[in-house]
Amino acid sequence: MECPQCKADVPENEYCDQCMHRLSSPGVCRGCGQANRLEAKCCGFCGNPSIIAASGFVSISDKKDPASGLPFKIRCEKDGSELVLIPAGEFLMGSDGGKAIKGERPRHKVHVDAFYLDTLPVTVERYYKFCAKTGRKMPEQPDWYMSSHPVVGVTWYEARAYSDWVGKRLPTEAEWEKAARGGTETQYHFGDDASKLSEYAWFFGNSDGETHPVGMKKPNQFGLYDMHGNVWEWVQDWHHDSYNGAPNDGSAWESPKGSARMFRGGSWRGDAGDLRSANRCYFDVPGDRGSLLGFRPAWRGQ
Repeated sequence: MECPQCKADVPENEYCDQCMHRLSSPGVCRGCGQANRLEAKCCGFCGNPSIIAASGFVSISDKKDPASGLPFKIRCEKDGSELVLIPAGEFLMGSDGGKAIKGERPRHKVHVDAFYLDTLPVTVERYYKFCAKTGRKMPEQPDWYMSSHPVVGVTWYEARAYSDWVGKRLPTEAEWEKAARGGTETQYHFGDDASKLSEYAWFFGNSDGETHPVGMKKPNQFGLYDMHGNVWEWVQDWHHDSYNGAPNDGSAWESPKGSARMFRGGSWRGDAGDLRSANRCYFDVPGDRGSLLGFRPAWRGQ
């Protein structure tokens, strides 16, 4: 059969890696990796989507998304991280009112294909293992750090290198915001009342001036922790002054003349405004480091 994305031939005699049952119509090109577009068919015998079986990611959930048949939670075999499915759909990106700044305008509708996102930011422990395996130098961490804290001081290039190493990638800015919002259109995934931030986030009001172990606060509607606060998180996109001309398909907004990369989410030192789902920030030099800045990878089959 023909791959729906790159038009390459996909052998009809592929087998399900879970049960070795023949996939009569896998709909997955192992070459271009575009099974993320959800043309992937499930194994007709055990029901496991071939997208999961083929790429070093295993299902850890019996529950599946009705629209795609994909499990809601998977595990990356290389670093042991858990990822949750962010279902396909439209959302309103950015903000036009309240504390909105120029970079958040105009608010616009974006369609994002289904993808997976790490439930937690990458920790010091996981990043240290990456450095040990690849011969990289571990970036200096603050005096207070522990292995369960989010790693900081990682450049955009290093965040991307880690993501590549585990078979993932950095999320696009649109993917990140859709995931952070958890299906809401409010300032935070829990509403507009900033007085509730302490239940969900580490920020200036409760952090005591340092990062904290990941996953200690309440998750959002998708089961993601620390999307507000603790550390800013690198995304793929170049910086642009506004959303005028931004893609509406969830892809990364690249620029041949770009020099700055975006990060999202706010940090342990940020105020309530920094932690809003629509808030955006950037570094002029992607190679810069900071004690406020970490990352969490995404995966969509490529």
